[in-house]
Amino acid sequence: MAKNARIRVLMRNPETFPFADHRNVEVARGNVSNLDDLKNAFDGVTAVFHLAAAVHGSEDDHRESTVGGAENIVACCLENSTEKLFYFSSLSVLDLAGIQPGQRVDESWRYEPHPERRGLYSQYKLRAERLVINAIDTAGLNVVVIRPAEVLSLEAPHFSPAVGFRYRRLLAPVVDTAANVPLVELNDLVEVVCRIYEHCNCDGRILNVVDPIVVSQREYARSFAGALGRPTLSLGVPMWLLRKCLKVVDVLSTAFGSTSMHLQYRQVSAIGSRRFSVKGISPYISGFEFSGVKRFLERYGCTESERR
Repeated sequence: MAKNARIRVLMRNPETFPFADHRNVEVARGNVSNLDDLKNAFDGVTAVFHLAAAVHGSEDDHRESTVGGAENIVACCLENSTEKLFYFSSLSVLDLAGIQPGQRVDESWRYEPHPERRGLYSQYKLRAERLVINAIDTAGLNVVVIRPAEVLSLEAPHFSPAVGFRYRRLLAPVVDTAANVPLVELNDLVEVVCRIYEHCNCDGRILNVVDPIVVSQREYARSFAGALGRPTLSLGVPMWLLRKCLKVVDVLSTAFGSTSMHLQYRQVSAIGSRRFSVKGISPYISGFEFSGVKRFLERYGCTESERR
């Protein structure tokens, strides 16, 4: 908007969009799972940023919104010869359980080999990304796949599942000294995406967007408690205890004739040592430094001297 670009936003509930009155913004009511809504929204569009996906809900919700939405976006881009598609995927499509401590992961890291053991979000984001990648090979789709880390908002942070659990004012971080939380702050992500839009060819490449700062679980939990601005109770859960409890639940669910919930595998995928390389995005962010996560830590929890 600052560069006088015309922007059309497709939303289910346009009333909630804070920039609806901006002179360069047009807000359209619609749903990515409805092909007719998309066809109307594509009129005159040269670049598409596809962020829609189901985060919660039933398997049908994930299938329709995440995979069906991606399928419709791809179809409209190909039909309209759209110059640029920026598809927002997730690091959760990767084999996170297979990352070893100290290992640095780049865009070539393998996909999740057991998606059926993960949650619905990861399963269907993986299906959608593969659908997009297949359209590159079979139809020449002009796309960049962007995989952001967990997005952190300075104004409204949430308690990451990569740290532990939260119930109201009770925080239950899992105690694992080797674990860290891959993050990217919202304003940093927007800046990086704008630079990718300006300088990157939509030639099918995949780009991970992760702040290189390494944030431990303890640092994140302490900062989140500070961001709440009210008294909280923090109860650390030892990793060994969590794993034993999840194993018992998995065994019991199988013993009583239910499909295994694979809670142990989900825990290993969610919590661990994760280091991501920023070499993929380096050519497009010359002169830019990530700062949002550091400001979050310093504002609410840890000073730089304390982190050292």
